[in-house]
This record gives sequence, C-alpha cells and structure tokens, in this order.
Amino acid sequence: MSKIKIILIICVLICANMLFSLKPKKENVEVVFWTVQLSPFSNYINGVIDSFESQHPYIKVKWVDIPYSEAEKRVLASLLSSSMPDLINITSDFNMTLAAKGALAEVDENLNSYNRPLLKAVSSNDKVWGIPFYATSAVTIYNKELMNSFGILAPPKTYSELFEQIKVAKVETNKFLFMPTLTENDTLYKLLNKFDITTPQKLTTQNSKELFELLKMFYQEDKIPKEAITQTHREVLEKYSSGQIVYLQAGANFLNIIKENSLDVYNKTDVAQQFYEGHGGFDFSLMTLAVPKKAKNKAEAFLFAKYLTNAANQLEFAKITGILPCNKITLSDQYFSDYNQGDLISKARYIGAKQLTEPISYLEQDSNYKNIIVLLNSLIEKILLEDKSVAEQLNQTSKKWIELIK
Repeated sequence: MSKIKIILIICVLICANMLFSLKPKKENVEVVFWTVQLSPFSNYINGVIDSFESQHPYIKVKWVDIPYSEAEKRVLASLLSSSMPDLINITSDFNMTLAAKGALAEVDENLNSYNRPLLKAVSSNDKVWGIPFYATSAVTIYNKELMNSFGILAPPKTYSELFEQIKVAKVETNKFLFMPTLTENDTLYKLLNKFDITTPQKLTTQNSKELFELLKMFYQEDKIPKEAITQTHREVLEKYSSGQIVYLQAGANFLNIIKENSLDVYNKTDVAQQFYEGHGGFDFSLMTLAVPKKAKNKAEAFLFAKYLTNAANQLEFAKITGILPCNKITLSDQYFSDYNQGDLISKARYIGAKQLTEPISYLEQDSNYKNIIVLLNSLIEKILLEDKSVAEQLNQTSKKWIELIK
C-alpha cells in the first residue's frame, strides 16, 4: 500500500473520530421519583419503571414512596436542600401553592391528551404547573333500606333537596341521613362553591347567611352528628358501614371497603351522582406530577411523567386502584363509558367518570389558599359552637379573608 493511501486512511479515521466525538452523548441519568402512599401498588409502579427504562436505557428511575401525612413536610424540606427529587406526586392544591411560590418548573409539553378541565386545576396565568396523575369524583353511596325507613323513596340530587329531607326527617337514635365532615381539608370550601360563595364579599350575602344558619340549626337539633366538626371521611365510612348513615359522598373505590367490611350493608347499597347545586359542576380531587424548578433532570422527569400517564398505563392503574384517569383517551374507554346494571362498582365508576367531564370551576389558587381553608374551617367551628350572631361572624371572617388575598 502506498504511503499516500496510508496517509489518506489515517486522515479519514481522524476525521471520523472527530465527528463522532462531536455527537451529543446521552449520559446515564437518575430520575428520583417521589409518590404518596402508592407502595400497595408496587408491582404496577415497578412494572412501569422497568418498561420505561427498557425504552430509555440511559435513564434510571429511583422510586421513593412516602406516607400521606408526611408528604408536604418532606417535599418542602427537600426543596430547601441540594438533594430534591426530580418528580413529585402531590395534591393539586399543594401543587399550586408551590407554583405560586415559584418552586416548580412550567410544564412545556404537549398536553392535548389530558382532560382539559383537570388541567385548569394546575394552571395559572396561562401556564401549566403540573401533569394530572389521577383523580376521584365522589358519588352518592346510599343505604336504600335505611333511606326508606326515613320515609324517603329516592336520594336527593341537590344539596337544597338534601337539606329539605334533613329538615323533615325524624331524628332516630344514632341514625342520620347525612354527616358532613365540615372541617376536613377543603370540604366546607367545596360546599360553599356549590352555592356560589366564592369570595370574601359573597361570604356576607343573605345566601351565605341562610346556609350557615341552616347548618347551625341542624347541628343544634342533632339532625347531623356532633362529630361533623371533628371527624373525617374515614369515620363517616365506618358509620355508613355500620348502618348509621343513609348518604355517603365518596369515591367509587370506597365501595370495595364497604363490601369487604360490611357485606350486609353493601347488599342494601346503591349509587347516584354526587349532590350538586345550581352553581358549577361536580367536585373532584386531583393528584398531580410536578417537577421542582431546581431539579437536576427536568427533561427526563417530564418524559417519565408523560409515560406514566399515557393511555395504556392510566387504564391499567385505574383497574387496579379504582381511581379515575386524567388521560381523556383512557376516560373514553369502554371501561368507563359503560356499566353492568347489576354491578354496583362499575355503575359508580361510570358516574364518577361522567362527572369528570363537568367538574366545578374553582377560583385560581394563590399562595394563601391553605390559610383561606383554615380560616373557613375555623369559621364553621365558631358558628356551630359559639352563641354569637352568624352575620357578625361572617363579616369578621370576610375581612380576614380580604387581608389574606391582598
């Protein structure tokens, strides 16, 4: 081989090596993924992770599951450290609180496959701050036999109809038509939304005064349990399962718990759509996937979040958990759009999925959302327990609410 050919080959090899070195290399990346109390579904989560990693060999997902009671505290602590997770599973309320504080990365992704009304719950100023993960929309679970014993033939559709039933219902020992959890999280806030009491100014209207006075009357006359201001939905579920409550507002997934713990009550149970009112649509609760603004691997975290919430994975997750998907392709699947009349759980799932297409519109949340909820919960406690003018307490709370949103 001539010297010229040898020199040419060497030059070609050098150039090829230089070109290869200029190509971007995908280095190994570890996405730290935090979820809230999903360890019972570890087979599913690990399966999705394995599938994702097989399609993206340069990405490894490290999954950490934390208790619900510690979630917000641990997330806040991590955001102040240098070892924050890349992707966090949090409630939509907490999501928007963090977004208002500038702690989250904007979701700059194609989100056309997600339920549009649910995206609004994690949006502000025309920007999206989280990817909807899964949702629940409470249905009315009711004991037909116990309802009939109160002289009622059909469940109410609206809160106004419910309140009329409570007014005339005969008080029985340890038997109630309904038990609201008035100080649990944002229960009262959602009730006020149904009656279009959505601002500090509307809190002082005649409409608001009548609602609070009615709740006070029910409480004083034992038309609702005294525990309505101390207990949570878990205690209400126990009361329903023991045949003490006619109407239970809960997700379809709670039917399995009733069936397992009280088959006799389950066999007397039917379901209907949740109570609504003339203002707005149906309540829902939403869990999201958010990426901290200072996360090390934001692009890979969003890539995994989109994979976790694709149509196929959402359907599988819904089937094993009983939750509702946020992917509108999944939501239109026959699993949600049809039901067997004799299958109570599939009927509840159908109702809940339909309600997600007409969700209530909440006001945009700001960084003081949590404080507003605390303020309103304190208000209902004072109204029910203190012998003071309802109008006066509403006026005082309205002023404090105004201060919170200034």
